[in-house]
Formats: sequence, C-alpha cells, structure tokens
Amino acid sequence: MDSILGTSGVEVDFSTGRPLAPKAEVKASKARQRLNNVLVNAWLISEELHGNSQVLKIWLQQYRNRLLELAKADPVCQALEEPIRALRENLEFKPRLAEKVARMAMGPQLMSIIDRDT
Repeated sequence: MDSILGTSGVEVDFSTGRPLAPKAEVKASKARQRLNNVLVNAWLISEELHGNSQVLKIWLQQYRNRLLELAKADPVCQALEEPIRALRENLEFKPRLAEKVARMAMGPQLMSIIDRDT
C-alpha cells in the first residue's frame, strides 16, 4: 500500500492480522511439497520393484504377451524373424538331425566307437 511516505510494510490478512506470505514463497513451498511427494512415491515404487512383487510379475507377463502379439502382426518384425529362425535352425536343429541320421545309419556299435575317439 502506498502512502504519502512511500510504501508500507508487510501486507497483512485483515481477518487474522498475520502477515501474508509472499506469493513466491507460497509457490516454492507447494513445489517443495510436491517434490517431496514425488520422491516418496518413487522410493515406494523402487522398494516394490526390488521385492518379489506378484503385481509386478503379472504386469511384466502381460506386457511380454502384448509385445509378442504386436510383433506377430508387425510386418517388420516378421521380416526380421525369418533370418533368425533360419539361423537358429542351422545352429540347433540341423547338427542334431545330422547326428541322429548318422547314428541310425551306423548303428549303436559303430557310433560308440566314434564317441570314444572324440
């Protein structure tokens, strides 16, 4: 409030007679309180994630299932999956198939001799 002598002192609440806090201080106080709430919630979530949370396990399983569904419908994922599938077949399936065919052709006695030598 301006008077003849210049500005007056502190603004007061007329009902209580107490000085009003400057708006910046009130905003800063509210911001600190919100930050504190966010930090507490983050800490609680962190504790939940580090434990054996059944809710988290269910959520992750549902998330994985949804990603698999989306990948099946996505043409880019399907195109990328073909070479991976072929590579896996070459690395895992074909050597076992070749060994099975060799065992059938040579018989158990000959394969046991070969197994001993290797």
